[in-house]
Amino acid sequence: MAGTFNRKIIVPTLKITPPCQRGFCPGRQFTHNIVVLDLYMRIYNTVSGFSPAGDVGDCPITALYDICNAFPTVAHLWLFAVLACLQLNPKVYNIIKMLYYNSEAYSFGVGT
Repeated sequence: MAGTFNRKIIVPTLKITPPCQRGFCPGRQFTHNIVVLDLYMRIYNTVSGFSPAGDVGDCPITALYDICNAFPTVAHLWLFAVLACLQLNPKVYNIIKMLYYNSEAYSFGVGT
């Protein structure tokens, strides 16, 4: 059901999605966000005179990537508050609301 709905709304949705949003958009790659951040960090460090041979404590910018928490749970209350502010067609809003209705996830294994 979600895939069918997605096919209908993907084109108009991408028209209002900012270009800087790279994840979860066809033709855009989330990994570019990390690559761009790393590139800017390296340029800034080079321009500021930091040498890779120097002490990391003297580094002007350090990026510590926490990929495990890159996709935290989105609070449903917040999601629907944003959708209400967008003033979606009530039918579209209700379809999205039903996709999230009574949703649960379970996991079993090592780790959290």
